[in-house]
Amino acid sequence: MSEPMVIALISAGATLIVTVVTSILNVRTEVFRNKFNTHQKRLETKKESKPPFKQRI
Repeated sequence: MSEPMVIALISAGATLIVTVVTSILNVRTEVFRNKFNTHQKRLETKKESKPPFKQRI
């Protein structure tokens, strides 16, 4: 194989690896964001359903 062909194949491989890693990271970020939002909604629901705190005098 000629040198430009080898360089092109290596570049294509590197691009493919970067694309796959980026896609995996995006999916993991989205999953984390969804879990965080769900947790926040649960906390807000708990806060709303709790009766107000009464202070002792």
